[in-house]
Amino acid sequence: MLDFNHRPTLSEQISAVIDAALQAERAAQTPRDYLGASRVGAAFVIGVLTTVCCAWRWHLVSRGLGVGVPLRAAVPAYYRSLFLNTTLPGGVLGDVHRAVRHGREAGDVGAGVRAVAWERSAGQVVQVALTVVVLLLLPSPVRGAMPLVALGVAAVAVLAILVSRT
Repeated sequence: MLDFNHRPTLSEQISAVIDAALQAERAAQTPRDYLGASRVGAAFVIGVLTTVCCAWRWHLVSRGLGVGVPLRAAVPAYYRSLFLNTTLPGGVLGDVHRAVRHGREAGDVGAGVRAVAWERSAGQVVQVALTVVVLLLLPSPVRGAMPLVALGVAAVAVLAILVSRT
């Protein structure tokens, strides 16, 4: 029922003032057109390609360790792993699930865990290497320190190689 004699309460008046201010602020802004379908589509394609490349890396590493996983099985397992890493606390439980499940399917849980650990480590090594190269080549506030950082990364890589051979 409409009440034409209704007088707004203090909280209703405050809400009306806030609403008016927010609407005025929004009207003063330029319309946002930066999130179009092409950008969402590009993000989708980049996400799919990244996931397929990660699954391919896992496929190659696991095959090299003798517990190969077919690429057709690696892609959905990698998506599951990403989902679990994102939603569960810790950020690695999806990888643990992927490692144990693959190990059980291959008949060697230890080898499955090693395959996932090596695959994830390889991904981190590539990220560090690309970061150092980009920071060396492009102007940035840390560019002056990058030769020293690159030397440190190279020293760690040499030590890792020496330790792995012993």
